[in-house]
Amino acid sequence: MLHFSSYGPIWRPVQVKSLLVWLVLEVVSSETLAQRGEHVSDRNIRLHQNDDDEWQKFLDMLGTPDGIEKARNSSRVINQIIKKVNSKAIIHEPAPGDVVPSGSDVWSPETRWRRVSESHPDGVVSTLPGRSLRWKDVSYISLPMVCVLCGVAYPAVIVGSLLGLTVLVSMCLKVEQQYQKSGDAEAEEPHVSAEDAERQGVLQPFIDKLPILPKHKLTPTSRRIYVVWATFCCAVPSIMVFGTPLLMTILARPFPQEVLAALTLLTSAFVFSNTLYMSVFACFGLCRMHAQSKVEPLDFAVDDPSGEQRRQRLSAADVRHWVVLPQYKEDVEIVHMCLESVAQSTYAKSSIGIVLAMEEREENAQGKAKKIIQEFQHKFSEPCMIDPALFSDLSRLLQQKRDEVFAVVQGDMKAFYHPGNLPNDPPGKASNVAYAFRQLYAEVSDCDNVVLTIADADSEFGAGYFESLSCQFAASQSRYKIWQSPVFHMKNYHRQPAPVVVGTMFTSMQELSGLTDPNAVRFPYSTYSLPMTLARDVGGWDVEWIAEDYHMGIKCFLMTLGKTSVEPIMSPVINYVPEKTDDVTKETAWWGTCMARWTQLQRHALGFSDFSYYFMMLPLVFSFSTSSSSRDDEGLRGFWRMLFCGTTLLVRLVNVHVLIGVLSTYGAMEFSLRVLMQVFFGDSRSQDVEILLGHVGLFPRYLMLVTVICTLAVAVVFFTSYNWLLKPRIEGEHNLPPLLHFTKNVASLAWASPIYFLAMGWAIWRAAVLVLTQRSFEYHVAPKPKQEVRRQRAFGCSSGELC
Repeated sequence: MLHFSSYGPIWRPVQVKSLLVWLVLEVVSSETLAQRGEHVSDRNIRLHQNDDDEWQKFLDMLGTPDGIEKARNSSRVINQIIKKVNSKAIIHEPAPGDVVPSGSDVWSPETRWRRVSESHPDGVVSTLPGRSLRWKDVSYISLPMVCVLCGVAYPAVIVGSLLGLTVLVSMCLKVEQQYQKSGDAEAEEPHVSAEDAERQGVLQPFIDKLPILPKHKLTPTSRRIYVVWATFCCAVPSIMVFGTPLLMTILARPFPQEVLAALTLLTSAFVFSNTLYMSVFACFGLCRMHAQSKVEPLDFAVDDPSGEQRRQRLSAADVRHWVVLPQYKEDVEIVHMCLESVAQSTYAKSSIGIVLAMEEREENAQGKAKKIIQEFQHKFSEPCMIDPALFSDLSRLLQQKRDEVFAVVQGDMKAFYHPGNLPNDPPGKASNVAYAFRQLYAEVSDCDNVVLTIADADSEFGAGYFESLSCQFAASQSRYKIWQSPVFHMKNYHRQPAPVVVGTMFTSMQELSGLTDPNAVRFPYSTYSLPMTLARDVGGWDVEWIAEDYHMGIKCFLMTLGKTSVEPIMSPVINYVPEKTDDVTKETAWWGTCMARWTQLQRHALGFSDFSYYFMMLPLVFSFSTSSSSRDDEGLRGFWRMLFCGTTLLVRLVNVHVLIGVLSTYGAMEFSLRVLMQVFFGDSRSQDVEILLGHVGLFPRYLMLVTVICTLAVAVVFFTSYNWLLKPRIEGEHNLPPLLHFTKNVASLAWASPIYFLAMGWAIWRAAVLVLTQRSFEYHVAPKPKQEVRRQRAFGCSSGELC
């Protein structure tokens, strides 16, 4: 079918005979008709209401077999003639009323839209054998502009622009002349403040070796440029969340049809691809978790026959574990649950140590730690046999100061208290972990075979977690690895309100899918493990960034020039969702629990600040790679590898933070644009608007239909995970039959999903503003079930009974 663009003047068939000959040669050939089993005849070419006798005779001749064969033989000559045709001679200038509206003129109700049927009047040749030509009566829309706008709305264009701007800023940074002399010993002296040196302590030598250029080595002009750049980086989340919708709103003036199509396609495509991704890879993840649950923990410790692949032939039993439990205002019984799950490991008494990362500002923190150590010391230590007759002095000392000396004698349970007077060091998980790690590293003599596991205080480890971790660490050829298990926020699943269940389902399935997909970009999340040498080499944890899990993953990626990867351990960890109980009835407060989850959601959204951190560090890494002070043999090669690999990391951050934040905005913009087009285009063009909206929404409707099916598949995987693997570990019992239970989950998805994603969008908007206006954030502790309430539920007591 001959199709001309509706932009520009009208092409008259009578004036482009040569062009039609060429098209017939290309489309209607004897080979094509033979493949269809048809005979060549003049019925294969149609002419519609044309009174040009000369043109009719020409087509009659061309419709014969001899004519087509003759034309085919001379096609090369005709093509050369076509290229020499004067376009001005064959173009018919349109009448003033036929001009396609451009720019903001499209909003004028007096200007009519050009339709395809008007740009292609009667007389156009159809190459459809035996059929009459029918043009689709649609309004004009620019496909290239739709593609550009999708790139703006994603926002792939902005991310690409930021990367290019980062490289330009990096090239503008210059190093002081004195630090360019690699042989100058004084030039290489570390320049750190007294506060930083005191806080970093034993890690300072490793911090000095990081592949980033210290800011004090930059020239004064470069330092000012970097300060401006760092301030701009803090505005990047706001640019993403607010600037992108604002830009789309501005572009909606000259390109309303294209903006409407881009917003509709982007939102539906993102939701579709995300649910399809979860429905496929979460299913595989469920199968892998179920397979690992069938393996006995002791079976993980069996040496691999291919022992020569092991790093220094290290045995799994030789791996030393330290589990760091940061906590602030956590109930003792919550911590007991976590320690009991760790104690179930076959390595508990031989290879696992516990670090209680306490907060000094917490009331009675030392008494709490003392109580925990006394109750669990026998589960994480081999008995230490001491003969009082031979060691009488030590025996008397043990009698006098048993509590203080115990940690020295046994050494497998430690408590460190994060001081409250450190500058720029607020209480929270990140600061507690950072301080505890520095203290632990100072006491550990050899960290080559040591693995750190950072866990929330309410995390319950699955069977075989530490055994599988030991085997993977022993077999690993690289120390640049972080291990992550699937995390399910389901310990109190039976008491979660519907909006909270929706969040639990999507978060758990998204993390499980990422761990199963071999090509996924992964981040450590909630509970994770890493070699102590990796944590040491990157300088430990940063206290300024509230999302310590994502931030540590990004920091390890940058400080190792893109070498760090996250590997899965398919032993699920479960923990609590924030829960608020009524003080009178001691039952779960529906609204209070939703608000507690909302508080936690706001804290998680502050991980958006890592977007700023990533772009802040890139110029310093680039300057280090180009300076003579670089000790890395890779130099710029390592930087460019990290930059290109980091693009996928940025895409993951965009999907996690940016798109979730702007999808609700795009939905509101799409609805508003539809209304404005129907109001301002006038009655004369109402049919045009209806045609446009109908055709733009056709493909997204199919996508949404498949999205619903995929969402049901995700709900099935989630429910199967609950029944197969997690149900025995969840508090309480569900009082509904399985079918009604699943139906309830589906109903929750139907009505609570919009509420949950609107709340996520609002939390990300808030986070973007806070990242722009603040440099430190307050850590809000999520409420957990109180001790007496958990005891009553465990023993089946009512609120008025004693248990």
